[in-house]
Amino acid sequence: RRSGAGGTGWKRKPVSESTGPEQAGRRQVGRVHGACRLLARCLTQDLHLFRTRLMVGLMNLLPDFEVVSKFVRPLLLRGAVAQVGFPATIHSPLYLYDASALTVGRYAFLNVGCRIEGRRAVTIGEGALIGPFCCIENVNHRLEGSEELPVTVGPRAWVGARCVLLPGAEVGEGAVVGAG
Repeated sequence: RRSGAGGTGWKRKPVSESTGPEQAGRRQVGRVHGACRLLARCLTQDLHLFRTRLMVGLMNLLPDFEVVSKFVRPLLLRGAVAQVGFPATIHSPLYLYDASALTVGRYAFLNVGCRIEGRRAVTIGEGALIGPFCCIENVNHRLEGSEELPVTVGPRAWVGARCVLLPGAEVGEGAVVGAG
């Protein structure tokens, strides 16, 4: 309702006049419950991804020596629940959302700065070469909601520098994808 005769602004109704104190209390409790549900959902997702974040964080802290790239990083990725064949070469930094859907074949090579979404299956075949700063995305964001599709890089395929593989991409055996 308007305040004063001159109509200089709006005045908020006191709680007791509009809905009563018990209604305002229920509204406040509802907000707290909603915030708690959101917090629980966030914590559940964080706990699911904690292992990946921890192992990939450790991987990226290690120096980029050949023995670390060929043996230690694949072991750490296995610790993050990824399926990694030995020996696979993985250079840092690697950006990985979720390792549980990642499969890397033997003798595969992931160069520096690769980003892998990993919400759906990402398969990198035996002997596949992934160039520096490549992005493997398997989530499309649409108005109707997100669309998540697997991405496959076949055996002995070569993905050049800065290429972006989009959801549903299948790079065939021995195929070459030019630099992006």
